[in-house]
Amino acid sequence: TSLNVIAPEGAYMLMNGFNIVDGNNNHLDYGESANFYTTFENVGQDPSGELVFTLSHDGTLADIITESVVIETVNPNQEITVGPFELIVSWNVDNGTEIPFVIQVMNENESWEYASSLNVHSPAYQVVSTEFLNDLNGTLDPGETVNLEIVLHNIGGSPVNYPIFESTNSDPFLTIDNIVSNNDY
Repeated sequence: TSLNVIAPEGAYMLMNGFNIVDGNNNHLDYGESANFYTTFENVGQDPSGELVFTLSHDGTLADIITESVVIETVNPNQEITVGPFELIVSWNVDNGTEIPFVIQVMNENESWEYASSLNVHSPAYQVVSTEFLNDLNGTLDPGETVNLEIVLHNIGGSPVNYPIFESTNSDPFLTIDNIVSNNDY
C-alpha cells in the first residue's frame, strides 16, 4: 500500500489509469504490437511546465519502442491522456503473465514514478483425450504400429491459427513417424 502526499505548492502529477489500443480487442496478446496510453491529472496547485513521460520495462517480456512522450504544461485539476507508447510483447509469454512497467514523469523541478503491470493473453493447451485408433486391445504391443489421436483444447486467453506441435520421445523402443493435424484451431 502506498500513500501519495501532495505538496501544498507546485504541480503534482497523479496517474489515474491506462489502456491498450491494439486495433483488435484492446488487450495485450503474445507477439502483438500495441499502443499504451495513460491518463494523468495535475492535482497540485500550480501548472506543471513541460513534462517528459517515460515508460520502461526491465526484462524480456516486452520491448518498448516509443519510450518517451513530451507534453506541454498541464494546469491544476486538468486531466490529460499521454501516449501512444508503442510496445511489442514477446512471443514466448505464458497466458496470464503480468508484465511490470514503470512510468516516470519529470518536469524541470520534480519527478514522479508509478509502477503497474499489464496482463498478457496467449494460448495454453490442455490435453482433452488420447485414443489408439487402430489398436485391438488398447495397449501397445511389441512390433505393433498404431495411430494415436490426441485431442487438445486451447484454454488460454488468445487464439492461434494453424498451430504446429512437436512430439518428442526418449524411449529407444518407441518410434514416432508422422504427425498429422486436421484442425486449424
